[in-house]
Amino acid sequence: MVEPPNIFSEEKAMRIHHACVFRRSFFLVLFVVLSTAPPAFAASPYFKDVCASGCTYSDVQTAIDSITDSGPDKVYTIFLDSGSLESNTSISTGGKSYINFVGRGIGVSILRASLTWFQTTTVGDFFDLSGSTNITLRGITIDARTKDPGGLSSIFNGVRVDNADKIVIDSSEIQGVNHTLWEHAGVLT
Repeated sequence: MVEPPNIFSEEKAMRIHHACVFRRSFFLVLFVVLSTAPPAFAASPYFKDVCASGCTYSDVQTAIDSITDSGPDKVYTIFLDSGSLESNTSISTGGKSYINFVGRGIGVSILRASLTWFQTTTVGDFFDLSGSTNITLRGITIDARTKDPGGLSSIFNGVRVDNADKIVIDSSEIQGVNHTLWEHAGVLT
């Protein structure tokens, strides 16, 4: 007895064949498009990386000073890479706004006032955000306490925020000898 041909398996084989041809064609087109695409773009001009060595900047103040046009459409990110970065001077945004200070985490990306800062500073505000708006501190430690030699008569604050607005502190740590976050508002002139 002869069995009739199974038309369903032939039809199924044709569907599989068409699917394979489609896949091959799709990947061929994808390969051609990707291989002729322009090269990858360089890092964003709104990204400033800071670390002791190997980054674009070796101190936060220089990265801040390089920002001349921040605004709602030009939000800058200053990335503090892993490690402890000491500063001999106070750091100030100078009233600049729309800057994100981002690190790899509390105790991982540390911005620390040096012993020299404690011994020579006349203004005891280590990180001054006064006059700035739309500033974010995320994943960093700001330390104006660890290197304090003690016995000095100055007041040492971690972050100052006079006349600042829309300051976000997220997953960050701020340390100061006297105050961690300080706003000296309402001063009579």
